[in-house]
Amino acid sequence: EDYCWNKVVHRIDVKVDHFNKLSPAAFVCFPKGGKTSALSVCFDRLKKEGVNPILISLNSALQFHEAEDHAQILLRMITAAILGISPDKVTTSASAETLNSYFQGHKVVLLIDDLHCLGQSIDATGASLLLEEFLYPAGRYLVFSCLHPVGIRGIASDPNWCLADRPWE
Repeated sequence: EDYCWNKVVHRIDVKVDHFNKLSPAAFVCFPKGGKTSALSVCFDRLKKEGVNPILISLNSALQFHEAEDHAQILLRMITAAILGISPDKVTTSASAETLNSYFQGHKVVLLIDDLHCLGQSIDATGASLLLEEFLYPAGRYLVFSCLHPVGIRGIASDPNWCLADRPWE
């Protein structure tokens, strides 16, 4: 709980850009290692502290649509979490611009469980969405869990951002 909160409180108001990077917080460990529980505790603490957490799970039970790129999958999951419905019931996902307007003036942290379910690397669309909407703007932050480091295509200047801070370092 304290690890996640300390990362968020020290980074959520930092405005960054392509030259000044901000790493997300990550829980990277073995299966059944407590990653999902850690994100749930973090979610509760953020809510208690007045931050708006959005928790999405990309576990293997989720159905990905064949034509979706990673940004579309993430947007569908975020839309479902905000609306409080199953991702399979989302017929139209919010756009990044809509989310940006919705988040204006609010502190928002996106918590992603099982990021590795998108594959060994996140495509450029997903990477861009996470960076532009959750790591660059002040008042937003990203925390995720995965079984192994996940690479990101399309961001040559920082291909290993997911090798983020870890609680045991």
